[in-house]
Amino acid sequence: MSVARPSAIPDFVEDARAIQHYKSSLDRRIKAYFADQEAEVRRAFAAKREAITAELAASSSLLAARVEDAQKALAAYRTRFPQRVVKGRAVKPSFVEWLLSFGRASRLYRAVTDANSAVIEAQTTQRRLADKDEQLDTELARAVNAAVEKAKQMTTSPEWINDLHNDRAMADLKARAEAVTRERESFAKRLEAGQVPDEELRDRAFAERDIHHLDIPLAGFMFYRVDTFGKLTYFILRDLQKRLYALPYDPRLEAIVDGVFDIYRVADKNDVKQRVHDDSKLPFTILNHFYVCNDNEEVMARAAYRDQRAWMKNPRGFRATPCTDDTEREVIAMLAELATTIPSPRAPQIV
Repeated sequence: MSVARPSAIPDFVEDARAIQHYKSSLDRRIKAYFADQEAEVRRAFAAKREAITAELAASSSLLAARVEDAQKALAAYRTRFPQRVVKGRAVKPSFVEWLLSFGRASRLYRAVTDANSAVIEAQTTQRRLADKDEQLDTELARAVNAAVEKAKQMTTSPEWINDLHNDRAMADLKARAEAVTRERESFAKRLEAGQVPDEELRDRAFAERDIHHLDIPLAGFMFYRVDTFGKLTYFILRDLQKRLYALPYDPRLEAIVDGVFDIYRVADKNDVKQRVHDDSKLPFTILNHFYVCNDNEEVMARAAYRDQRAWMKNPRGFRATPCTDDTEREVIAMLAELATTIPSPRAPQIV
């Protein structure tokens, strides 16, 4: 079971969740604003593109009609004056042809030139619209970038932020996050002023690091480290599921900090033994423990083991910390007795 948390000790998991909820909600609102601004720009450009597309379709139809008119005019000119159409192009009639045709030759020729001019005009219009359509992508990109920059300025302005927090849900989330921040700042000030009792330091650390009150039976645990809080010192135990437990420090247990143990129930009492492998019955070492806790990844297990051996070799001159309940007293008594009856189960050296 977890350590009972006094009302003065924060629920760090819930506090972290509250802060993250506020940050993610704020982030969603900002992203939604950005998306709205960009969507508005894209809608405007979609309307422009639709208009250009419609104009392009109309210009294509007009161009086709004018090409047909030009072909008809050229055909009429070729029928009456075939000698004046050279390689598909109309040539201006001579004065004699104009005179003999009573001006009809010039009228037919002018019809061809006017039709060709109309084709050229339609082609120019179509090219202009096509260029405008191509430029629209570049203009859209610039407009989107401008909208994003404007949105950045807007969403960082105090006015926009204040307006956002007029929403009740956002206001509640902000108030919860600010309450957590105030509590942390208040604690930091008390800590700096030396006004935090050792018990509060301990309880906050255990709550923040998810260190549990000792609960038995307990299988495959090792002495993972020692934490101190003023005059209070604790062994931090770790089981094979990587759960952490606090045990008041007792110097008698230093002799077995390099072992892995099981606390189990026998009939009507608890007992403790050094953990062994099921098949070989050889001692289950700290290195074995790190293999299990690192999914049998050898590099990680051996690195953790080397760090652990360095910790085990460090001298520790702490005094015993009083127990707070019968379970702690029972476990310490069992481990202290075990320490006098077995040799050091130190794991083999790493080669």
